[in-house]
Amino acid sequence: MSCTKCLWGVALVCGLLACGGGDDETEGVTASTGGSGGTGGSESLSTIPVIIHAAAVGATSFDDMDPIADAELCTWDRPGLSCTSTDALGGADVQVLSSGDTGFTIEKADFLGVLLPFTAPIPGTFRAALFPDALLTPALTALGLTYPDTANGAVFILARESTSIPDKPVAGVTVTLSAATSQGPFYADENGMMDTTLTQTSESGQVSFWSVPPGEVTLSASHAIVDCEAIEGWPAETPGEMTVPVQANMATLVTFGCM
Repeated sequence: MSCTKCLWGVALVCGLLACGGGDDETEGVTASTGGSGGTGGSESLSTIPVIIHAAAVGATSFDDMDPIADAELCTWDRPGLSCTSTDALGGADVQVLSSGDTGFTIEKADFLGVLLPFTAPIPGTFRAALFPDALLTPALTALGLTYPDTANGAVFILARESTSIPDKPVAGVTVTLSAATSQGPFYADENGMMDTTLTQTSESGQVSFWSVPPGEVTLSASHAIVDCEAIEGWPAETPGEMTVPVQANMATLVTFGCM
C-alpha cells in the first residue's frame, strides 16, 4: 500500500520535535572524555536540563503530551561520559561540550530514538518529543519505508524564521541531502502530514529523509527569496549548508533559519 499523504506523527511544536529556550544553563566543568576514536582528553563540559515527552496524535504543544520516565540520555560521541535517565516528570540533566559542535542522544524502548546536534553554547532547557513505534510503523509502512530500520537513520528538518520566537515555520524551502542512497525528501503539509506530491516546505516548514546511512551527511537548504542558515545542527563552511551526524535506528533533529 502507498499514499500521497501519510502521518508525520503529531502537530509538531518548537523546532520540529525539540527546542531550547530560557536562561537556566548550569556552570561548565572540565572532565576527561573519549570520542569515537577512543582518545581521551580534557574538555570543558556544561550541563543542560532536558524534558522528554511522548508524541501523540492531536497534540499541539508539549503540555498535551505525557512525560517519558527512564529515557536514557547520552552525550554524543563521548563514550567516556556516563549517561543519565529521565525522572517521573521526564526531566534530566545531560552533559554536552561547552563550546563547538556537540549534542546528545535520547533513547527509550518502543520509541524512535533521537539525536540532537548543535553548536554550543545554547542556554536554556531542551524539550523534546519522541515518536512511539506504534505511531510510526503504519505511517512509514504506507510510504514503503522500513521501520524499525536497524541499519540506517533518519533526519528531520524544520525551516523557520531565523529570529522568530516562538518558532514561525517558513514555506517554500527546498532541502537536499548528500547521501545518495537515502529516501526523501518527504515534505509535510500544513497539518504535519507527509505529502509525497510536495517539492518544498509548506506552512509547517517540515521535511524528513529516511534510510540515511550512519555517519556524517551534508544538508543544503535554499529559498527563492531569503537565505537559510543552520540554527540547530553543525554549520558547514558553505552558506545554507550544515553537517549532520546520523546514527542507525535514530532520527537526527535539526533546524534551518531562513530570513
